[in-house]
Amino acid sequence: SSDVVLFRSVTAAHRNNLVNQTVVEGEITNKATLVSYKNIEIQISFRDKDGSVIEKQKHTLDEVVKPNSTSDFKIKTGRIKGASSVSTDIIGAVADK
Repeated sequence: SSDVVLFRSVTAAHRNNLVNQTVVEGEITNKATLVSYKNIEIQISFRDKDGSVIEKQKHTLDEVVKPNSTSDFKIKTGRIKGASSVSTDIIGAVADK
């Protein structure tokens, strides 16, 4: 949908935590002036050291991102072996009426 163009997803950082999970953290900026968004779907692409995608995952964020604001997110997933970088894309969102 055209709504998704209003977002900028800052490329997320990832790390492995002590309980063998991969943690992806980043932020989403809603550039709309009037509309809040919820149920924001993020696709995460995990890449190896050569830049090849080794796994893709979709996650839906619970929080509402208000107009002209930025929201941080943290997603925990099973450890992705061999992942050296990660990229995120917003693939869907619902206007919060």
